[in-house]
Amino acid sequence: MSKVYKISFGAIKTKNVESKKSTERNEFINTVSKPDTFEKTNTSRHTGFFKSAIMAAAMTLGIAASPLNTNAQQYKVITTSDWIVGKTTSDKSVYGLAKRFNMTPEKFSETFDVPLDGVKRGYVFKVPSHKVDNGETLSSIAKMYKMDVKLLAQINDIDMEKDAALKPGEYIFILPNTKPQKKTAKKSTVSTVSADNANKIIYTSTGKKWTVQSLHEHVQNTALENGRPANRPLPAVNKNSRISAEVKIYQPAGNGKLSDKTIIINTGHGYNANGEFDAGKSNAVLAKNNSGKIVETTNFIGNRGKALEEWKINRELSIDLAEELVKQGAKVVFISGGENLAEKEIRNTKADMLISLHSNSDENDKGIQILYNIRGSLDKKDKQLADVLQSNFESNSRLRGINEQKGRSLDALSASKLKTLAIPAVMIETGNLQNEDDIHRLNAGYFKKALVQQIGKGIVEYFEKY
Repeated sequence: MSKVYKISFGAIKTKNVESKKSTERNEFINTVSKPDTFEKTNTSRHTGFFKSAIMAAAMTLGIAASPLNTNAQQYKVITTSDWIVGKTTSDKSVYGLAKRFNMTPEKFSETFDVPLDGVKRGYVFKVPSHKVDNGETLSSIAKMYKMDVKLLAQINDIDMEKDAALKPGEYIFILPNTKPQKKTAKKSTVSTVSADNANKIIYTSTGKKWTVQSLHEHVQNTALENGRPANRPLPAVNKNSRISAEVKIYQPAGNGKLSDKTIIINTGHGYNANGEFDAGKSNAVLAKNNSGKIVETTNFIGNRGKALEEWKINRELSIDLAEELVKQGAKVVFISGGENLAEKEIRNTKADMLISLHSNSDENDKGIQILYNIRGSLDKKDKQLADVLQSNFESNSRLRGINEQKGRSLDALSASKLKTLAIPAVMIETGNLQNEDDIHRLNAGYFKKALVQQIGKGIVEYFEKY
């Protein structure tokens, strides 16, 4: 049972329209009024947000939405898609409507059940939509429905550079006759340190006893209490029943320019040995408490008032980067977890390069930062890698002018102390979570895709050059 939202029907003008499509359309309209076709739910109130979302979606196709109020009714109908129903406010040519969907007039007429000679004011459309889930982006929804992300943005009047962020619960239009693709498992194998049993007994560094599931629930509840997203992953546990770093091994997907190379991708943050979950930086507004200490509040900068967290942003980017590198023939070791947990895993991995992805919150910083170590002989290749990466960022119009290099003595993951070999390593700060422009970029599919692609190209170029 899928939802159909009744926005407005009004008088339907069918003069001079004698086609079969018109007859079928009238049958659809008549069906709406049949009480045995629809099952009215108990939901009679709609929030202002829900009303705004439906009206905004309707307006994108020139559809007028009658104001929803406390007497508005929500209906259900047996169908394969979710639809938003509305009526046109003016005469429309099929050519103009079809252009918006990148279709021929004939294809649009067939798909939307619209007369080929155009529609008159008051014509009823039923338009397929997708309800945005928490964490979904324009690019992830486009991928789900096998749509071009630019077309999806065009259909929904979304500026990909300014307001590509989506709010959970809102509806966006999708192309008809598209079905969401099943999410396939990543092409990777998970090492023995991963938690595979929610009831397994585990111990923290202080000896506190948990099950994997109970610790996970504790972390979720703590996140909710602090106004932060509650979608943390389960903790990884090693064979000694201790919390460990999360490690995934991505095997090469074929031969390429990175064949025989092993690259560590580390995101930092995640579970610590004491059982706490370190989410890293966020876009929470900072304020002073009664003691004068800077603390986070439950208000959030940009991102439509919801939290944006460093661990989640860079975990997703890291997995996308891993998949990009294995296409070039690389073996990728993905590591996520607190520094004291991940250090051993990194030291025990014979690798050719180390890339660490983080985000910062320094009020003086903005954009992408490529950080390299300046501690000693183990770090002499870091600057070379930083140079190559910055050159690749500057060659991309999406990244040009918003990146810089900084040499630092780093304690974070990707620092020299984690390298047993003189391999190149850098930390990339993907953006500043206290900067609204960076927040918009980190929400935008075009930015994340460009960033991952240019890091991949830079890695290939480095090995070709050095």
